[in-house]
Amino acid sequence: PEERTKDIRFTSSTKPDTMPSENTLGTSSTRGTTQMKHVAAADPTPARDDSATGVVIFHESIYKIQVVYWRQELFSLPENGQLSLEDGKTAAFKGIAGTKLVFDLNSIDVVKSSRMGGLMHDAFTITPKETAGTVVKGKPYVFTCFLEENRSTAVKKIRSAIADARLVEEEKKFDGSRVKTKEMEQEQSPFVMEADPRLQQMQIIATKKIKGVSLQDYYEVAWSEGVDCDKSPMYQPFLESMDKNNVVVSPWETAGGYKGEWCGETYASQRTVTFQFMKQTIGMTLVNVKHTQRCQRVNDDRCIVQMTLEMKGFPY
Repeated sequence: PEERTKDIRFTSSTKPDTMPSENTLGTSSTRGTTQMKHVAAADPTPARDDSATGVVIFHESIYKIQVVYWRQELFSLPENGQLSLEDGKTAAFKGIAGTKLVFDLNSIDVVKSSRMGGLMHDAFTITPKETAGTVVKGKPYVFTCFLEENRSTAVKKIRSAIADARLVEEEKKFDGSRVKTKEMEQEQSPFVMEADPRLQQMQIIATKKIKGVSLQDYYEVAWSEGVDCDKSPMYQPFLESMDKNNVVVSPWETAGGYKGEWCGETYASQRTVTFQFMKQTIGMTLVNVKHTQRCQRVNDDRCIVQMTLEMKGFPY
């Protein structure tokens, strides 16, 4: 009877963003981002289109109202003037006596208020959170309108403009952090699995790519036989389902230093698999088969199983 020997090599790898070789288990992921458009009021005329953030703000392009500015200092006279929202970024008061106040919409609060010790409920107050230009942090700036409905409208308009300005600011911060993250990702070199040099010397007879499977799961299902994991044995049941008899799968030996006869590479673990089957030739012949399997894992990136097959019992 002739003895036949053959070497088989299984190489599998997994890594996000890899350029896999022919035998590869690859994983992939997608992330979507959304764009948001915020509508702040029913006016169909857009006052500002910030293309950098993808946010379109709708409000009246210019809002102006006649108000009276009440200074809080003693013996100070009130000043008539005009309060306007023009650029979506500031609220500005211009008085007939030359007073000019410019409020940054991102750093003010506005509330309805009263005057004269609470006797007159006809005012609204703008309070800056930061000192800038002509306004002082924390100082209340009190204004009145000629009609109560004008006061309500003014407060509503200012609050709407504040909300719009803060929305745009937050979107800019978000986009800035997203750009910075993207730049950092681009600076990092993409992981590229090195080609298996031994595969270049062999004839590849089968390849399969599976996405979404970790290398650990692959090993446990295909090669562990359920040892030290919750997976069911695979190799022995598979051989028995193919009408192989007296199947014995030995445990993996892990002493290390196991050298493959053909490839000359060293592997960390080794096991033997033996079985028999009947072969139809001139008559029925009993064939004895022995697999010597050697395994080497490279981190969580590559699993190599080298197998030597010995067959005895063939008449030719």
